[in-house]
Amino acid sequence: MKKLVIHGVSIRQNTDGLYLSNDLHKASCALDAKRPEVSSQTSDETSKKANAKRPQYFLRNDRTQRFLGVLDGISGGNEKAGFPAFYQTAPGVAGGTFMCKELLIQYASWLSPEIDLAVTRAFIEKMEQAPLTPNDILKLQVEFNEITEKEVKRLGSVVEDISVRMDSQENAQNTLNQQFLLGEYMTVKAHCAMSSISVTKVAAAMLGKRCVRECALQGLVVRKQHDHEYGTINKYPTHIVKSVVGGWLASTARDVG
Repeated sequence: MKKLVIHGVSIRQNTDGLYLSNDLHKASCALDAKRPEVSSQTSDETSKKANAKRPQYFLRNDRTQRFLGVLDGISGGNEKAGFPAFYQTAPGVAGGTFMCKELLIQYASWLSPEIDLAVTRAFIEKMEQAPLTPNDILKLQVEFNEITEKEVKRLGSVVEDISVRMDSQENAQNTLNQQFLLGEYMTVKAHCAMSSISVTKVAAAMLGKRCVRECALQGLVVRKQHDHEYGTINKYPTHIVKSVVGGWLASTARDVG
């Protein structure tokens, strides 16, 4: 993972992942030394100002203590008696005050706006570049499986709904076909097709007129039906169509004979 570097100073970490705040203090002092107003100060004034910003003074601050109390509350109240999980003090040359990420950000804010901005940006960049941990991968896999399972169920429901609709439409079409072919009414064209009777358009028109006349004589209703070839055509009671077409066939046979 990329190291945290603030104004050219690498912020070290211990084995617990806490950050050495003394390194951040060093970066702050280096930044302060570059300020124009510092050149007019004596070395004692500069040293006094730098010492006042050491981590131990930050930790004694009332606001810092309240912040640690909030952290302790969030952690479930298990980090009392000096808050060891949030900061640790190590002796020696390589030692110092190690702070958790949240506390280090607060310390940066306490030092100066420039250090605050640099630390905030560094952590954001660090977070964006951080590789996925096994726990992150497992969590993503679980979320993916849950989403996939929900999507499969949703698609299954959609497919089932489409299937039901298609079956319903097919059944309705079959019913219409049965009514059209075997029902009470039918067209001359349908009857001839069912009976394998070859009939020209002129002959079909003539037979239609005869069916209309027979319906009028018997007081029967002539209905309309859509046809893909002719647009709208008449349909008649089945027995009328059969009688008219049958009579026409018999007459044609006698004429041929």
